[in-house]
Amino acid sequence: MIITTLDALQWAGCATGVAGASLLALNTKHSGWGFVLFLISNGFWTAYGIQTHAVGLVTTQIVFTATSLIGIYRWLGNCPSTKKRPVGRLKQSYFSRNRGFCGAEKRISSWFG
Repeated sequence: MIITTLDALQWAGCATGVAGASLLALNTKHSGWGFVLFLISNGFWTAYGIQTHAVGLVTTQIVFTATSLIGIYRWLGNCPSTKKRPVGRLKQSYFSRNRGFCGAEKRISSWFG
């Protein structure tokens, strides 16, 4: 069986996309790396779409690349300030308490000591 370039791009895009989705679904301290895998998957699928002239696929991957970059940006802790603000009687939401993916620099530094 001969594997063509198109086959390789297609399966690499599939594998990295599934791995990225799995990491995000696990919701662990390493889940943010799923956005990096999505970004790699976007590259494979964009290359596949260009070679097969699939304009819809390329357009979708351009948008998904933007969402992957936003996810990476937020996960790496570059969010706007999340200082605690007085909320009166209202409870803070889960994300305002836990900062969503913001603050990942603390998690990353904990991996290395």
